[in-house]
Order: sequence, then structure tokens, then C-alpha cells
Amino acid sequence: MLDADALQVHLNPAQELVMPEGDRNFKGLFDNMRRILEHSEVPVIVKETGCGMAAEQIKQMLVFGFTWFDIGGAGGTNFPAIEAKRFTSQKSVLAEWGINTAKTLTEAFSVCGRNDIIIASGGIRDGLTAAKAFALSADVVGMSGNILRYIIEKDIEEAQRALTDIINDLKMVMLLTGSSDLKALRNAPIYFTGELREFLLGRNYDISKISAARKR
Repeated sequence: MLDADALQVHLNPAQELVMPEGDRNFKGLFDNMRRILEHSEVPVIVKETGCGMAAEQIKQMLVFGFTWFDIGGAGGTNFPAIEAKRFTSQKSVLAEWGINTAKTLTEAFSVCGRNDIIIASGGIRDGLTAAKAFALSADVVGMSGNILRYIIEKDIEEAQRALTDIINDLKMVMLLTGSSDLKALRNAPIYFTGELREFLLGRNYDISKISAARKR
């Protein structure tokens, strides 16, 4: 009806669990998703909505035949926290649930193949953050909250100017890293420090081999 280029299936169990009126029964979820994939004439994107995806979940989806993933890492809009705020009687224990976009990107490219598509969203707010996502093997980056804020608080023209600034900043990072295109950012030297490094070591990743995996 919309002549859409793709169909996104949103996975938001944490949000549903926090909502008093949310769904609690997820039985048959994968079977339903597979039926959608079988009947869809356009690519089906599996999208997390702010909690990120671990390698184990992405592997499961790959087995089912899904090849497009919007990893939706923590760091952007936090739907469990929103629901906890909306219903003050609800516990907010899940407000911090999930892994951020950098962590889930490393999880994704460790299991995805050359023909799989990784979309990075969740906390992408400027050109530098977008460049880091591309360097960590994202094929596409997405942002919503910061752009919507310009539209709501100012106007569409201001949002357009903000997007132009983000693109220009991304181009500057590409120039400074000698990257002729977005995919070439995967060849840029990359260093892991702090919490992300601890996460990778805790998940038994060989950090010395991650650079090679990024160039899939």
C-alpha cells in the first residue's frame, strides 16, 4: 500500500514488560516472523528498539533467514525508562537494560557475513558518532530523537541544517582518516578503551583480531 522499500519488525519485549498494558506472551514470535519473511516482497529488517542485540540473538535470526538487522543499541531513546516514567507505580529495574550501540555492533559484525546488512541506531547524534559506527562495520546509521527535537522545538528547515552539519562532520572525519567512502572507514585504525574494552574481553573477543573482522 505504501510502496515501501523494506519492512521493519520491531522487537521491544523490555518495553512491553514494563507497560502495565503490555504483552506478556511471546509464544510463537519466531514462527510469526518467519511467515512475514516468507511472504514479504521487500527486505525484512529485524529491529531492536533501544536494548541492543547480542551475537546469540543475531545468529538465531540468521538461521531463520534474516539478513537485515537494525541493532537499536542503548544510548538513544529508552522505551523501558519512558514507560516507567509514564507509570510511576512501575519498577524501573529495566530502565538500564541492554547493551549500547558500540557493544552491539561488535556483537553483530562478529557473526554477520559479507551479504548481511547492519544498521546502527541508538545514540547516533553527530558525524563523529556516525563515523565510529561505520568504522565498526555498520552499513547504515539511523537517528531520530535529535532530529525530531529540531522539528518540534524549531522547524523542518533547522532540522535540515542540522543534518547537513552532521553529514559535513562525517566527511571531515573521513578525510582525516583517509577514507574515500563509508566502507573505507573500516580500514581506519581503531582502539578500544574503558567499558567497551572490558565488555569485549568479558565476552572473550580477541581484540587483536577485531580489525580484520571489521573488513568483511
